[in-house]
Amino acid sequence: MQLDKVDKKILAALVQNARQPMNRIAKNASVSKSTVLYRIKKLEEHGIITGYKTLINYDMFGTMYGRAQFKLSNVSTEQQQAIIGELQRVQAIDWLATTQGIADIACTISTDSFTDMARILGEIQAKIGKKIKSQEVSFGYKVYHCAPNVILPTFIEPITRTYSGKQQETQAFDRELLASLEKNATQSILSLAQQLNVSTKRVMAHKKHLEEANVIRRYTVELDTNKLGYETYHIFWTFNEFSPQHIEQFIQHLALLPETIYITQAHGRANLECEFLVPNQRKLYALVEQLKHQFPKLISDYEYFLTYRVYKTQRA
Repeated sequence: MQLDKVDKKILAALVQNARQPMNRIAKNASVSKSTVLYRIKKLEEHGIITGYKTLINYDMFGTMYGRAQFKLSNVSTEQQQAIIGELQRVQAIDWLATTQGIADIACTISTDSFTDMARILGEIQAKIGKKIKSQEVSFGYKVYHCAPNVILPTFIEPITRTYSGKQQETQAFDRELLASLEKNATQSILSLAQQLNVSTKRVMAHKKHLEEANVIRRYTVELDTNKLGYETYHIFWTFNEFSPQHIEQFIQHLALLPETIYITQAHGRANLECEFLVPNQRKLYALVEQLKHQFPKLISDYEYFLTYRVYKTQRA
């Protein structure tokens, strides 16, 4: 499906705030409300819009964010699918994909402690350990979530989410509300109130508080960009030097690139990780070479994998 200007304006509005009124989206796109609703329905039917999610700053819950990637040992397609099935049943895995490059499978894991992370990794090892040739684990402490600006008509600023592992005092109801919004960011206040068995007034008050406290960072849309002709590459950067100023300059430069969709500061395989949304591998190489030319003293090397097929999509 080819997107026209109206489609792109609608998607930009949904990326920025999926809960905003349809009338506002229609006005910004210079079309009628019925046209907006029709276009959104078509984008959903074509599988381009796959859902609506709430981006949450998990720092207040003391949540840890880990990434694990596995290189498999001479497995058949059927065996790989069986491994994927096993990993899909691990509840703490919130994003899971098959990949091509330095890994065959990658996933992200959200937990409350190092002890819990070790338990989950042990559970994964018990399930598929005999099929693993090698594995890498990294722990993220700051994630920049960038919009898919390469397909949008206007640039949307990135947002950041932190993972310090320091839990703050929270109400159980806030967790329940966030869990409902995380599954579907466009649910009505009435629907949320009915699910949680509380008044609409209470839902509105807590939702407003969570927004003002920057716990809720954005209501946005999930897109299958493969169906728009784009590929997602995860890059692992290795640095020559570790000046905080130079690294921050590099991060800010990445955040302004329309191809960037994630930047992750993590402890693990690389000094910095990011994801690019590009039409093909040739464009990836051109982009990387340009960055190496712009930051020759900082960048030492890089590795990458292509995200081939995503099986779970609720990730950090």
